[in-house]
Amino acid sequence: MKKLLISLLLSFSFIFTSYAGEVQNNTMKLKAIGSCENCFLQGVDLNGADLSKVNLSGADLSGADLSMANLSGADLSGADLSGADLTGADLSKTRIEGTNFKTATLTKINLSKIIINKSYFSKKVNFNGANLRGLDFSGLDLRGYIFGNANLEGANFSNANLEGADFRGANLRRAILDNLDLRSVVGFSWAKLNGAYLIGSNLSGLDLKKADLSMADLEGANLSNIDFSSVNITNANLKSANLSGANLSRQKLLNKDLTLINFSGANLSRANLSGSDLTSSNLSNSDLNMTNLNRTVLHRTNFTSSDLSKAYLNNAIICGTKMPWGNDDSGC
Repeated sequence: MKKLLISLLLSFSFIFTSYAGEVQNNTMKLKAIGSCENCFLQGVDLNGADLSKVNLSGADLSGADLSMANLSGADLSGADLSGADLTGADLSKTRIEGTNFKTATLTKINLSKIIINKSYFSKKVNFNGANLRGLDFSGLDLRGYIFGNANLEGANFSNANLEGADFRGANLRRAILDNLDLRSVVGFSWAKLNGAYLIGSNLSGLDLKKADLSMADLEGANLSNIDFSSVNITNANLKSANLSGANLSRQKLLNKDLTLINFSGANLSRANLSGSDLTSSNLSNSDLNMTNLNRTVLHRTNFTSSDLSKAYLNNAIICGTKMPWGNDDSGC
């Protein structure tokens, strides 16, 4: 029995030494000629290495330490990076068709200007702080992905499954998020969504604390029951949106197209809507305490069950307007 154990230990030692020697030789080859296709580099330590434009297609890099490595412009197509540490690595302009990133550490990684939809990732990938600018995530299953503090400027999420995804603190400027059900997203608090496209999307009840939605296109979006008290919606397109039950207290919505919006039950106390067009909008049962409605267009606007006694209506155009006391055509 003792001889058998010694024999097994010697065998394992030989195999390990053989593998280690192969990895060492392949590392030397890679650094010398910048290419190591289909090479065995399992567990290799390339921390901080300059591997820009190298050819590692089909290579086994599972468990490798590639943290802070420069892999920009490299060919990683078909490579196995499962379990690898890519923290802070630069993979911009890298080929990753068919690359296996399952269980890899990807925090603060730079994946800008690459095609991501033909690679393999684990569920609930952590892209915290990663540079994913302009990536096409359309149609992908991104359930549980962590995008916190990531740069997703101009990214396309059309038809993606974002259930449980976390976008808190992310840069989503000009990102495409149209016609998505975002109610199950962890949240967009502190996110930069300026100029983002959210046409027809459902954000009902989401946490948008300190989010920036300035210049965002929210036409037809469901924004009901959201607390906008700390949200920047300057120059956002809110036409035809559902803002029922939303908290818009003290918001500045001056000289805007606010037509066809559902404000029913919303808190608009001390909000400034002066000069805006509220044609065919529904403000029934809304809190309009100290609300500035001066110079607004109120054609066919519905104020049923709302208290206008402390609202400002100087020079408002009232025509076909449903007031708490009945229809009012005084400005027709």
